[in-house]
Amino acid sequence: FYVALNAWREGLGFRVPAAPTRRAWRRVIDTARGAPDDFVPEGDGPRVAAGEVVPVAPFSLLVLVSEG
Repeated sequence: FYVALNAWREGLGFRVPAAPTRRAWRRVIDTARGAPDDFVPEGDGPRVAAGEVVPVAPFSLLVLVSEG
């Protein structure tokens, strides 16, 4: 899994590394989103490509899980 935590008062961009499994990442948690989109079942969230810069809202976190 990959966790991006933003404790700053402004949004930040995080560059997503390659997954150790070399498989695609999927978003499972984004605390900046409203329910029920903040937590989604593993495998249901949108894909996030390695190398992509993902925005993380102020005082929130993003959790990605590699497929497989």
